[in-house]
Amino acid sequence: MIPLKYLPYEGDVDDRVAFLQGMKEKAPKLGTERIVFETRGRDFQLRNENEVRAMVYSVVTGLTWLHKNSYVHRDIWLANILFLPGVRDYRYIFTDFEYGNASGLKVSERLKDWDDSTLTKNNKYTVKSDLYINLERCL
Repeated sequence: MIPLKYLPYEGDVDDRVAFLQGMKEKAPKLGTERIVFETRGRDFQLRNENEVRAMVYSVVTGLTWLHKNSYVHRDIWLANILFLPGVRDYRYIFTDFEYGNASGLKVSERLKDWDDSTLTKNNKYTVKSDLYINLERCL
C-alpha cells in the first residue's frame, strides 16, 4: 500500500474522496458502482483509421459528460485512456482522475504541460482549459 503522504493532494484527501463520490453519484446509470484503483483496460496501439475514429468518439463523449457535469480531467493524454476489450460501445475510457476536479477552481500548482494560456486570468482551470490542453497536444 502506498503511504498517504505520497498520494497526489495528500493534504486534501477528504476533498479528493468527495470529488470521486460526487462523480459516482452523477453516474449511477452508467454502471459506476464503486471506485476501483486498479487497471481494467489495457494499453493499445491504434492500427487503422476506424480505430482512431472509435477512440476519438469515446473520448469526446466522455469529455462531453464530464464538462456538462462541471468536471474537468486536467490530465488527458494517451496514457490516461484505456482500451476495454470485449466492449462494443465506448471501448476507450478515461483513467487517472488524480488531478480531476470541479471546473473553475483556483489552481495552487501547474502541471508540467500547462502554459500561460491554460488558466484563466484568475488562475482557474475550467472546461476551456481542458479543451485548450488537448488541442495543444494535437498540434
